[in-house]
Amino acid sequence: MSVAPRDDLSSWDLTPYYTGPDDPRIDADLATVREQVKAFRAQYLGRLHALAPAELRAAFETYDAIGSGLSDLSDYGFLSYCLDTRSVPAQSLDSKLQGEAASIRGDTTFFSHELQHLPESAFEALCGAPELAPWRDHLRRLRRHAPHALSHEIERVIARKDRSGVQAWRQLYNTMVSSLSIPVETEGEIKRVTAAEAHRMGTSADRALRRSAAQASMTALSDSKHVITAVFNAVLEDSRVNADLRGFELPYADMLRDEDLDAPAVESLLSAVESRYDLVHRYMRLKARALGIEDFSHWDINAPVADEPMHFSFDEARRVVHDTYTAFHPRVGRLIDQFFQGYVDAAPTPGKWSGAFCSWSSPGRHPYVLMSYTNRIRDVLTLAHELGHGVHYRITADHDRYMNLRVNLFNETPSTLGELLTFERLVAEAPNAATRRTLLGAWLDTTVGTLFLQAALTRWEQKIHARRRQAPLTAEAIGSAWMAERRALFGPDVHLPDWVSLGWMSHQHAVGMPFYCINYTFGLTLVYALRQRWREEGPKFADDFVGLLEAGLAPGIADLLRRIQVDVHDMSFWQSGLKAVEALIDEFEASL
Repeated sequence: MSVAPRDDLSSWDLTPYYTGPDDPRIDADLATVREQVKAFRAQYLGRLHALAPAELRAAFETYDAIGSGLSDLSDYGFLSYCLDTRSVPAQSLDSKLQGEAASIRGDTTFFSHELQHLPESAFEALCGAPELAPWRDHLRRLRRHAPHALSHEIERVIARKDRSGVQAWRQLYNTMVSSLSIPVETEGEIKRVTAAEAHRMGTSADRALRRSAAQASMTALSDSKHVITAVFNAVLEDSRVNADLRGFELPYADMLRDEDLDAPAVESLLSAVESRYDLVHRYMRLKARALGIEDFSHWDINAPVADEPMHFSFDEARRVVHDTYTAFHPRVGRLIDQFFQGYVDAAPTPGKWSGAFCSWSSPGRHPYVLMSYTNRIRDVLTLAHELGHGVHYRITADHDRYMNLRVNLFNETPSTLGELLTFERLVAEAPNAATRRTLLGAWLDTTVGTLFLQAALTRWEQKIHARRRQAPLTAEAIGSAWMAERRALFGPDVHLPDWVSLGWMSHQHAVGMPFYCINYTFGLTLVYALRQRWREEGPKFADDFVGLLEAGLAPGIADLLRRIQVDVHDMSFWQSGLKAVEALIDEFEASL
C-alpha cells in the first residue's frame, strides 16, 4: 500500500479552540458556562410565557451563547480524542467534557419545553414578531415535537442519566473498535494493524490479503463478541424506551418528525431500492468476470477491477476536488479552499478514529474533516464527500443555526453530489479506456456501498430493533438478521462464509447514530435523480441547489425538495435515479 509521507498530508489546527488538553481555559470556560446556566435558569425558568418578544430575543441570545460554549468544549474533546483514541489523557478529557456538556444541557431543557407548550395564540404571536425572526424556524420545529416532549424535569434527568447510560456504552464501543490490534498475514509475515487499516486492505488487488484481512477482522471482533452484544442490546433498549416514553411507534419516528416527513416516504425509497437489488447481482457477476474470479466471495466485493490500483497523491486529490466544486459553483470552490488551512486531517496514524467524518460545532466555528488518506480512488471520493458536508455546514450556518444539532435526511445529499461530480471529473481526465473502466468500477463499488448496502443496513436495523422489543438479542440472532440482508443484497453468485455473520459488530452507525444509514441511500438516490437536471439546466440548477442549502432545513425536507419539484412519496422519482445506476452498469459491461 502506498501512503503519502506525513509531511505531504494536511493536519488539524485545533488552536482556534484551545492550545492543548492542558489549556487552563478549558476549566475556566467550563466554569463560565456553569455560571451562565445557573443565571439563565434563575432568570427564565417558568417565566417564558410572560416575556415580550424583545425579552425573549435576549433569552435566545443567552441560550445560543451557552450552546456555543458547550459545543466548543465538547467538540474539542471529541476531536482531540479522534486523533488518538488510545491516548488515556484524550479519553479522559473527552469523557469529562461530553459528560459535563450533557449535564449542563439537561439544565436548559426547560427552555425548549416551555416554548413548545405555549398557548397557540401566544406561540403564533412570537413567530410573527420581527425581533424573533432569526429563531422563527426553530420555534416551528420545536412545535412539531411538542406532542412527544416530556416534562422539562424528566428531560433534564434523561440528559444527566445518558451520561452514564447510552453515552457510556457508545464510548466503550468506540474505544474497543478503534483500539483493535488485528493480526493480518501479508507477504508471509503477520502484521498487526488497526481496524481502519484492515478495512483498507479489503480493497487491495491482492486477493489473499483481502481474505486474510477480512477473516482476521472478524476473528478480532469475535474476541469481544459478548461485550459488543451487550453494547448493542443496551443501545437498542435505550432506543425502545425513548420511543415508548415519547409515544412513537417507530424507533426512527423522531427523526422523521424533525423532517416533517412520514414513514411511507421512507418506505417508498427503500422499496424502490430493494426492487432493484438485481442491479447489484448483475454488477457482482460482471465484476467477477472482470477479475477472472470463478468463486467470487465476500472479500472480493470491494476489490479494485484493475490489477494495479490507481494512486493519487494528496495534492492531486485536492486539485481534482477543488476543480470539481468550482466548476459546479464558484462560491463552493472558494469555500473548499479554506478547508486546507488547518481543517483537514488526512494522515493514517495508529489509534486514529476509524473512518471519516466532518464535524461542526456551532455557526462561529469552521468545520473539521477527518480521514485517513492512502492514495486510493476511494480516498479521493471520500475527501470530496466530507468536504461536501463542510460546504453544506458553511452555507447553512447563517440561516439555520440549529442544523448541527440534528440528524436529517438531506445531510448526505450535498456530500454525495460532490462525490458523483468528482468521479465524473476523474473519468473526463482519464487518459485511456482502461483507466476509465477502473474508475467506473470504483464508482460502482461506491454506489453499491452507499446506496444499496445502506438500504440493506436500514432493513437490518429495523429488524433488530423490532426483535429487541420482545427480548434481549443474542449475537447469533443479530448475525442471522445481518446475513439475511447480505444474501438478499449480493445475490446467489457471491459466496458468503459463515463468519461474515460477525460483520455487524463493526457497524458503528448502529451504535452511535441509529438509522443514520437511511441518509446515505436517500442522498445518493436523490443525487442520481437530480444529476440529469444539472446536465439540462447547468448554472441555473447549481444556483437553485445552493439556494436549498441557504434555506437550511427549517421547512422540513419534503417541503424543501418540493421547491425543486421533487415528491418524496413518488416511487417513480426514486426509480429514475436507479435507472442512472443501470446505465453505468451497462457502460461497465460494454467496457469488458
